[in-house]
Formats: sequence, structure tokens, C-alpha cells
Amino acid sequence: MINPYVTGFPADPESFAGRERELGEIKKAIDYTVHSEPATPQNVAIVGDWGIGKTSLLNKCKAIALDKDCFVCKITLTPEKCKNMDSFVYNTIDELHTAIWEFSHLAASRFIADLTIASEKEKEVLFKMAKLGEEADIKEIEAPNVSVHLKRRVEKNLVVRIDRGRYKFYHPLFRKFLEKII
Repeated sequence: MINPYVTGFPADPESFAGRERELGEIKKAIDYTVHSEPATPQNVAIVGDWGIGKTSLLNKCKAIALDKDCFVCKITLTPEKCKNMDSFVYNTIDELHTAIWEFSHLAASRFIADLTIASEKEKEVLFKMAKLGEEADIKEIEAPNVSVHLKRRVEKNLVVRIDRGRYKFYHPLFRKFLEKII
């Protein structure tokens, strides 16, 4: 059997072992959140020195909470993200926004609905664009009539023109959604 633990990297939630006391306390908070009426979210903070397993524990707790359909927002604070108040606020809001979209079943439903309004040729262009990353240059997308298809997707607000010949998706998770179904 291969050792699933690599020094310096968080353990996979499925391979997580130990920390029963901490997991027990966090499971109580999750259960209270899930079963309280009205919903009463509980906050948990885990602090400690580098390399003691904080991220592994948080990832395990996130998996437990998501299995119980409990919303989770993991906000990672690094010196770079906390260099000033603007940076801290921006990064915190960005991570919260991403967590909401990832959790929301509405996001997947919206992405499916958005994709259904595209023709087969337009879908082909969207899939190729998704493979290119966050932004794509029209010259990188190898498909017939790319500019026509992108113009239609801009009109339908699926794609945003950011510069001459450069495009991005209206939401970064839409690109991730497309990557999963390619």
C-alpha cells in the first residue's frame, strides 16, 4: 500500500486519520447547524503552527459538512491575502462568493440552462475556450466562424469581451463546469 500522506500537503479527507476529539467537537457544531430551527450556523476556527494538520482537519470537516448538505466556506488566510484591509476583505469576499457558487445546486442548473441556449457549433467554441484557461484569444480557438459564435455568446452574456480579440467566461465556475463535461 502506498502511504497517502505527503509532508507539506494536506491529507485527502478519505485518508484522514486521528483527531477524534477535534472531529467530535466540529461534528457537534455541524449537527447543531443542520438540525436547528431556525438554522443557527456555528463558526469554527482552527489555529496553530505550520504543518500540524490544520488544513487536513478542515478538509475532512468540510467533507463531513457537505455530506450533510451543510454550507461550508473555508477561508484561507495567508500573509499575502492579509497584507492590508482591502486585500483581506477582497479575498474573504471572493472565497465566500466561490463557496456559495460551488455549494449551490442553482449554479449547476444555471450553467446547464446557459449551455442549452447555445447551438452545437457555439458549444464547440465554448468547450475549446474552456480548455484554454481563464481568458482566450480568438486566434487560439480553432473552429470555423469563431468570431460569429463568440459575438452571439457575448450577446447572451455567456462570454465577456475583455479586449480586442480576447474573451473570458461570465463566471469562472462556468468554465470549470464546461471542463467537467468535456
